[in-house]
Amino acid sequence: MKQQEKLQIFLQYLNNHGYYQTIQQLIQKANFKIDSSIVAQITTYIQNHDFDSLEQLFNTYVNQEKKKQCMFIITQNYYIELLSQQKINEAVELLRGRLQIYCLDDQQKHQLTNLIIESEFQPLSYVEIIRQILLLCHQEIGALQPNRLVALLHQAQANQILECKNHYKLDSNYLISNKHVCTQKLKKKIIREQQIISIVQFSDDLTLQVQVSDKVNLSIYQQQLQSNQDLQVFKLCTLNNHHQREILSVSISPCNQYIGTTSKDRTAIIFDLLKNQQLVLSGHQSSIQDMIWVQQPFTQNGHNNIDQNHSKQESRIFDNQNTPALRLLQYKIWTIANDGWLFEWDQGIKIDCLKTEENIKKMHFNQNKDSLIIVSQYKISVYLLSKKTLIQQLSLNDQIIDVKIEKTQAFLIILSKNTNYQFTYYSLPNLEYVKQFIEHNSKLFINQFDLGWHNNNLIVCGTDEGLTIMWHIQKGQLPFFRKQIHKGPIYLVSIDPLSFSIRYFVEQDSLLTQIQRNQTTFSSQQLYHHLNNTMQW
Repeated sequence: MKQQEKLQIFLQYLNNHGYYQTIQQLIQKANFKIDSSIVAQITTYIQNHDFDSLEQLFNTYVNQEKKKQCMFIITQNYYIELLSQQKINEAVELLRGRLQIYCLDDQQKHQLTNLIIESEFQPLSYVEIIRQILLLCHQEIGALQPNRLVALLHQAQANQILECKNHYKLDSNYLISNKHVCTQKLKKKIIREQQIISIVQFSDDLTLQVQVSDKVNLSIYQQQLQSNQDLQVFKLCTLNNHHQREILSVSISPCNQYIGTTSKDRTAIIFDLLKNQQLVLSGHQSSIQDMIWVQQPFTQNGHNNIDQNHSKQESRIFDNQNTPALRLLQYKIWTIANDGWLFEWDQGIKIDCLKTEENIKKMHFNQNKDSLIIVSQYKISVYLLSKKTLIQQLSLNDQIIDVKIEKTQAFLIILSKNTNYQFTYYSLPNLEYVKQFIEHNSKLFINQFDLGWHNNNLIVCGTDEGLTIMWHIQKGQLPFFRKQIHKGPIYLVSIDPLSFSIRYFVEQDSLLTQIQRNQTTFSSQQLYHHLNNTMQW
């Protein structure tokens, strides 16, 4: 296999198999973007001797000095190739035309002219040309250094683990010859409740957990992982009949002080955990599907401050006699309704709105990139929130049932159904299709799934018949695990990232024996066995 083909294959391998943490680390260390298509373009242009296209490409990615060096390597090699084929006239024409432009000085031109009377010619292979170009400008064009690339390629071909599914990263001195062995166990818990649990939400730092029961009640827990790896959970409070109708989403503020909920009753409620106060946001004309928190700028002394552009708006709000007691100085709130109307709130006052797609499922905000992802029944849209501008949109043929966005915001996975259920993996922020995970049994009913377990390698769902199904993101399209764990419907599947457990919420059944209720665990060896022996049906 040629080296340039290895370059393309490996870069695509990392992207297609979801090694986003490896890619992210490489980007951070080398400060470049990985793009195998650029390497493929350069290779094609060199093989076709398309010097004009090469110049345009190098003009885009590298400075004039590196462009001149790269073009000299390429044209000089073609010049030698023509001489080796006894095409003297074409070689001389190339030298007098394009090649002399890239020569450093007259001495170099003279040396190239002398090659015409030499008896032996040895042009470089395309592999060597690509290697030299990558050594010169691998960072600018978004490729890996050749020596690092070969090491990673050998590691991948030897079926070694680049990223452990139980840990976010491996040690920097990890040897290619050693296979990482992990003893971390994945636990399975069946949780039987008198009340139906419809939502489980964790804070970003995993210290808070919020559960929605009977569709309108909130239970808020504080959790902490002890040094002995035991998980301690304390109930902070319960909010009964928090909304008049079903709660559709729960969001926890980055500071963990506020809990936001949206509902079919067309209201959103902000609850202050410290002050035990509530702020009700009303004004939507349909069910409010989701809510996001947008942090406001800070002053140099560290106190919260609204930027100068909103100072007049802030004064108007505080002068208003109806100003609520609960003031969220550090956040703007955005809510979105099923009819597609996106509302911006400041201190409980609606200050702006934007019409998006209808039949909204979920939205997600990336504070660092100012990008808002809105998922509707048939579309995935990316907006630049500060400018309220649509920058990317993807239309789908299948109806979207549920969606999960990976914690580091590198990708999203949607659950959809046409004839059969399928999970589709898209990279962010460009919404590029990566792969698909398939469930062939069209008779099953799946309305929800969860994504997670450490570095998000598992997709887990439950069915209305008590069947649990798991896919491994990096291991192929078909499920690797499939088992009947309950005789009735599984209402919710939630992956607890602290206790490393998959929790199945089902209806309480007093007829079940205590033995049936005991917690069971799947060891990593069992999971690897399932992964290596993918079931076919």
